[in-house]
Amino acid sequence: MRINQAEALGFPTVVAFDAGNLSAVAEALHAKLPDKPVIILGDNDRYQEITQGTNPGKSKAQEAALARIKPYTDFNDLATRSRLGREGVERQVRATVNKAVAEVKQKQQQGQQQAYQQQQKQRRIRHAAHI
Repeated sequence: MRINQAEALGFPTVVAFDAGNLSAVAEALHAKLPDKPVIILGDNDRYQEITQGTNPGKSKAQEAALARIKPYTDFNDLATRSRLGREGVERQVRATVNKAVAEVKQKQQQGQQQAYQQQQKQRRIRHAAHI
């Protein structure tokens, strides 16, 4: 069963079947729907990149995305000069921050688990020495 992005996300989607017109399609969408975010899901063909040294779906998607963020060179610009404001900044960084926090927590838990295992090992050694 194949599920497309519109079905998976529950949002309308537009397809640019040729990576060469992806920037033009993204610009047209921004012009027609300026108050809506445009999310570009590029075709990341890693096999082609490995075997042929090129990945046009990925590079064209990156170009199209970068074409839209040029006026905002940092998060302060995005927050103060973009119609997305602080909400736009939050949307940009929330997933990354959440991932970083989860990784720190996981490392802490692993460290605690390793310390506990080390303590148990030392107790077993001391116990065996007293037997």
